[in-house]
Amino acid sequence: MECLLSRRTEWAWQMNSLADICRELTWGQLAAWSNKTAVIEGRKIQQKGAVNTLMKTSKGEGLLAWVEVEEPFAVLIEMEYGELFSQCSCNPIINPCEHAVAVIIEFIVHLKRNNPIPLAAPNDPRLYLV
Repeated sequence: MECLLSRRTEWAWQMNSLADICRELTWGQLAAWSNKTAVIEGRKIQQKGAVNTLMKTSKGEGLLAWVEVEEPFAVLIEMEYGELFSQCSCNPIINPCEHAVAVIIEFIVHLKRNNPIPLAAPNDPRLYLV
């Protein structure tokens, strides 16, 4: 897993939930977590509507989604100890990948629109793929 906030920035410790972090996340911070190319590609993926079945994990502090591009990839975003981590079934060489970035962007869109995000089942198949 790759840490979004591996450089423990002051703002990270002031946030107490995944939603709080994502509401305050800037493009620069997203690029620092992944890389500039992943942010550009992740944004394209999200804008194409490829992020599907976005759900909260059973713990409530994570996200699960399918990202359907060349093939469907399962993505898990989790928050632990005030830091974000990602896993993707694409088995990225550079983690976090563009699929994880797309999921975070989609989550931010849901937050801005106040769209409810359903809770995933504890045995959701995506959990076994990441």
